[in-house]
Amino acid sequence: MRPTLLAGSFEGDEPLEAATGPLALARVRRLVPSPGFTGVFSFRLATRAIAEVRACDLAHVSVSRELGPVWVILVLTVLRRPWVAQTHGMLTARSSKFHRSIDLFLRPLLRRSGGIIALTEQEAESVRGWLGEGGPCITVLGNPVAAAPARVPDDVRGVNHRREVIWIARLHRRKRVSTFAAAAARAGELGRTEAWTVVGPDEGDEAFLRRQVALNKNLSYEGSIPGGAVAARLDRANVFVLTSEAEPWGNVLALALSLRMPVVVPESAALARTIEEYGAGLVFADGDHAALAHQVSKILDDETLRSRLSVGAGNLSEQVLGRERQLATLRSIYKSVVDRTPF
Repeated sequence: MRPTLLAGSFEGDEPLEAATGPLALARVRRLVPSPGFTGVFSFRLATRAIAEVRACDLAHVSVSRELGPVWVILVLTVLRRPWVAQTHGMLTARSSKFHRSIDLFLRPLLRRSGGIIALTEQEAESVRGWLGEGGPCITVLGNPVAAAPARVPDDVRGVNHRREVIWIARLHRRKRVSTFAAAAARAGELGRTEAWTVVGPDEGDEAFLRRQVALNKNLSYEGSIPGGAVAARLDRANVFVLTSEAEPWGNVLALALSLRMPVVVPESAALARTIEEYGAGLVFADGDHAALAHQVSKILDDETLRSRLSVGAGNLSEQVLGRERQLATLRSIYKSVVDRTPF
């Protein structure tokens, strides 16, 4: 099997290489005014897609409400090539009139796929409802986790001899850094001294965050860091916190679990149920900063609990997110789709 990766990118956002084989990369531009990336397209990549689809035995399409993926799906449909769709939480997270109008066209196309891959059981349920009766088989498979560095011993983690609670994400309203900042303030009011650190690029909430940092000596903002540096930065902290609204996956969360790091997540996170089942972290009610501060305190104050959560995080990562399991699942999906397709 010789995989080829077709991808579009904006200037400065290009991957250095494809880990699995040849990479066909093209610069994309905004073809039509639209929310998000819906109107982004590349004619060069569209032409290359026709040639690659003609030659392929199977296509694996990262599906979203965007011109690029929809074009590839149309080519696959016209040329009658087998394909698998991976939704990445992007089809059911939004339901505005604009998105529903796109769905009228996209939904029938996805019903023709050989199979669908969802990030979590929660997403799988949402996609089944979105597709309606009689859709293709849906398999749950999370995103691959980046290779983790050698772990820092627990007794040397933290900042200036203080325990550290870390939040890594885009400063976008949906990520709710406000909940993290409020929890840090609550911890300070209770006389706690652990460091609460925010890392990530601004997408609207930086000004708010900097005001909170000025008011709370336990809270700090480090700005953005390269993607390749996230694992090492994460591993220096003691607890990872996710506060996002209805997070469909969480790549940094998955990375924290692979580092056997205790995590605290909101009830709406797609992985919350799994994290509780494996004993990999604690859960709090969405937006409840006092509950978040309490859960973090429980972990930091109880070494036995911290050790138990670390073991649970490792078990979850190995059994649910492990690379070998992912590869075996993908091979099984691909074989099933190809075997059912007449050539």
